[in-house]
Amino acid sequence: CNRVNRFNPFEPYIINREEPQCKYALNNVKFIKNLVRYKFGLYFLENILNLEKFFINFIRTIRESYTQMLLVSSNKHDKTLDYFEI
Repeated sequence: CNRVNRFNPFEPYIINREEPQCKYALNNVKFIKNLVRYKFGLYFLENILNLEKFFINFIRTIRESYTQMLLVSSNKHDKTLDYFEI
């Protein structure tokens, strides 16, 4: 597409965007760039979702352990109350 001048390789031809193979190549480049962006975006979103899941599980485990602690303490409390009632 961007053909180099045989006599002077440092002076490339101007891209003729109307040429069919040129259009095709430029479209391919655009398509690949968009695909890479899309894939990267999906990967990024997936990481964010994984973080979210991790935090949700973390909070859930903390909550469960806290409720268990409360249950244990309430059981102890009930026992002491029973003891005092007796």
